[in-house]
Amino acid sequence: MNKKVLNSTEIILSNNLAYLNIDEVIEKVKEINPRLSEFDIISGINLAKRLLFKKEYLTDEIKKRIKNVEFDLIMGRIELYIIYVIKCQLKKILKNTTSQYL
Repeated sequence: MNKKVLNSTEIILSNNLAYLNIDEVIEKVKEINPRLSEFDIISGINLAKRLLFKKEYLTDEIKKRIKNVEFDLIMGRIELYIIYVIKCQLKKILKNTTSQYL
């Protein structure tokens, strides 16, 4: 199995995209990983549907990868939030210091 297909399958499963419109799935998966081709994504959709149809296909390895992807997404969101908070604090500091000198 191609690693890119597995990657797209992980993205599709972790974001619950398997049963959306194909064009919508391709767009959302490309936002997450632009290096994946449409062929890889469509193959990933097919594999995701097969995995969802039969629970025994969802191996422990795939479950672990899905959890890792979810964890990485959560950590990425937390990092973005921290950056946003720091940026807001810096704006306040700059605003206060510049108003003192005017």
